[in-house]
Amino acid sequence: MMGIIEVDVNGIYKYWREYLLAHSGAKYFGTIFDPTKVAKFPYANLRLLSRPQDGGDLEGDESSIDLTYEAECYINDSKFMGLYDMDTASAQYFHQLGFRRIGDSQIIKVSGTVTKITSRFYLRNYCGSFLNEPGSFE
Repeated sequence: MMGIIEVDVNGIYKYWREYLLAHSGAKYFGTIFDPTKVAKFPYANLRLLSRPQDGGDLEGDESSIDLTYEAECYINDSKFMGLYDMDTASAQYFHQLGFRRIGDSQIIKVSGTVTKITSRFYLRNYCGSFLNEPGSFE
């Protein structure tokens, strides 16, 4: 019996945040951006979008799962290099775990002064361990 594959979602978020703090200009973090509240910038958030089962048995045991995360980074001025630095740091973090970027990053003007960049990262056939563990690299 295999059991359910556990993903340390809180650990991934924690180490992603630490990685961005060390390798980009990101200073404020969350899991959902709420434009109705007074936000502080540069801001980044991370969401687990999916955890579909890729293989398993009739008892519900999983042999592997496919993971998708979405990282959004926000700035409130025209310093686009800061936006790209945060996006690049997110990509570096997820690539070291074994994820790959899905498609192109999307840049959207949220308001007159706020701009965001969104990237998605995908890991096919996660079986319980990453290429590197989330906190094992600088």
